Amino acid sequence: NATGYNILSIGVPTQGTSITLQSDNKSIVGGSALQSQNDFLIVRYTTAGALDTTFNVVGYNTTSIGSGAQVNAVKLQSSGDIIAAGTAVSGSPVFALARYTTAGALDGSFGTSGTTTTSISVHSVLNDIAIQTDDKIVAVGYAFDGNTTNFALARYNADGSLDTAGFGTMGIVQTSIGSSSQAQSVYIQTDGKIVVAGYATVSDSDVFVVARYNTDGSLDTTGFNNPNGYVTTAIQNGAEAKSVILQSNGQIIAAG
Repeated sequence: NATGYNILSIGVPTQGTSITLQSDNKSIVGGSALQSQNDFLIVRYTTAGALDTTFNVVGYNTTSIGSGAQVNAVKLQSSGDIIAAGTAVSGSPVFALARYTTAGALDGSFGTSGTTTTSISVHSVLNDIAIQTDDKIVAVGYAFDGNTTNFALARYNADGSLDTAGFGTMGIVQTSIGSSSQAQSVYIQTDGKIVVAGYATVSDSDVFVVARYNTDGSLDTTGFNNPNGYVTTAIQNGAEAKSVILQSNGQIIAAG
């Protein structure tokens, strides 16, 4: 784009919250569009920064989920199909995912007519996802049980169904760390183990947390900071890890 930026105008307030790149370097942006309620919003831009009108004809797609929803993470499966994930309100906040084809259409073969939601405890918020090499989707965030919040993970099969047979308890894992904790970011190691970063409240102060889970959703208590499976790091008067990535040597970098 000649200005170095592009502002999307579709007649309603919009917000971008996440981005990923296709193999052709076109960019996919996820967020929300405020119509009668907040809806999932997916936008595709060309490498030149222009709205890609080959994507769902208009360059974007909106999807209504529950009584309001926002994309917090967007990733690609091996087919190039787009997984948008975030939080929707369905009575209370729930994990929400949708899949779009490379042409920008909602993929009706995913979940129920293109979307899926998961309620964990009283309410649950999805902050990030990662796609495994088998196209299963690992979603992380937090679940509130009425008293405190815990790390919450869910794994979905490639078709959007919960991986009830292979992960945690019926596809869901909760981990209590400190007096409360929230998972913010997830990364899959080359061996399939799942690294999750976030924060916990310990002695009335927030601290970085990095946890590692085995492929079945159990904490890696023998291989990662034995016997906990997670490590907490206090930084100044309080700190919250928001993002995690792995270096080529396997070392973990958390930022927040």
